[in-house]
Amino acid sequence: MSILHNLPLLTGQADTNYLRRDADSGPNKDVTWSLGTPTMRWANIYSTNFVGTATTTLYADVAERFAANGPVVPGDVVCLMGDKEIALSERALDPNIMGVVSTNPAVCMNSDIGTDQTHPYIALSGRVPCKIIGTGKKGDRIVSSQHRGVGRVVTPEEFVCLSPFCVIGRLLVDKSTEVCELVEIIIGVK
Repeated sequence: MSILHNLPLLTGQADTNYLRRDADSGPNKDVTWSLGTPTMRWANIYSTNFVGTATTTLYADVAERFAANGPVVPGDVVCLMGDKEIALSERALDPNIMGVVSTNPAVCMNSDIGTDQTHPYIALSGRVPCKIIGTGKKGDRIVSSQHRGVGRVVTPEEFVCLSPFCVIGRLLVDKSTEVCELVEIIIGVK
């Protein structure tokens, strides 16, 4: 008896029904097998390739790890600059603005190149909490401010001659206070 016969049942099925032993075994119909249930999930599944039709995620942004010039925290606005790949934004309307340090990325690209301290996940697309100073209305465009790692709303005067390279995204909610706080924005929408 192989070691595989010592594995527990999977959703009521014996291992002989879900573990492939040769090229001719496995499900005999397409889309008939599930791995786990909504209440009994597998912790991790490792594979060389995943081929599928549809997936869902619990979180909302697409993020990639980048080498940080110094310490950053979720919500920080970053630019392509510094000795490494990214650093906290330092000036208003910076055309090198790149993304926001992600809180809980849905898609994590380049996950093995470093840690959150050396290579934080930077949201490049999707919803993400962002440090914003000043007031704004839902839909207002967000740019870097003069405060390190903080974004702000574009003023009407700036909007007239604003380069799209300076825009990181848009507010998803109204912001009624002047203080710096985390506000949900959508990254990549100009």
